[in-house]
Amino acid sequence: MAGVDEGRTTRSGGAAFFDEVHGRIAAGDRAFHLIGTGAATTEHVNRLPEVTHRRVWSTSDNPSIGSMRRGHRMTADAVAQGVDCRGLISPAGLRVRLLPSMYHLEGAPGRVTPLAGALLLADDVLLVRGRRAGPQGPDYWRTEDAEVVRAAAETFLGLWERATPVEDVALLPLLDARSLEVAFAMMDGDTDAEIAARLGIGARTVQVAVRRVVDWCGARNRTHAVALMAGSDA
Repeated sequence: MAGVDEGRTTRSGGAAFFDEVHGRIAAGDRAFHLIGTGAATTEHVNRLPEVTHRRVWSTSDNPSIGSMRRGHRMTADAVAQGVDCRGLISPAGLRVRLLPSMYHLEGAPGRVTPLAGALLLADDVLLVRGRRAGPQGPDYWRTEDAEVVRAAAETFLGLWERATPVEDVALLPLLDARSLEVAFAMMDGDTDAEIAARLGIGARTVQVAVRRVVDWCGARNRTHAVALMAGSDA
């Protein structure tokens, strides 16, 4: 996009890019189409893998465990199809202890860097979070404008080159895939029997895995572990 300096953009977490995009949205630029908030955005994102074949690049400046879990599953499916998947998260995201493990999916590297906004680039479709937020959460916008998509890709790659691999800054050792699934089930409130049924493993294996996750968190017990994994010590 005209007037966006790549060096300044990447050094400021992509602020110049997001400022220009948000300015165009505020001005009513018809290149951007409102998706909506909450469920509408989730439904829209869920349909993207069906038409995405080359790349899925995302930035998350303030990730929630729920949104990242959905993204983790979608990324795993995309990687299996040979899609180039990469994710950038902000240092603040490390407060959610599971995020580094979620961003260390084989074939889908994650890196950490300061970020000025959230976007998802799926092939030549760009989704970007707006600046307005209501009771249902922030609004999201879509564009396929070639100029904007190109600027988004350049901004992402500039940030990517300067970012730190997630494994180098994780506060804890990364969980293996099985332990991560057990941790997800614990956060859903599943009992050991329900975890065993979900993952198709034995009860004893679940008990060992749960204890491993609790110890990994440095938690007092299962309930405390769930709070820590979600980014809270309540």
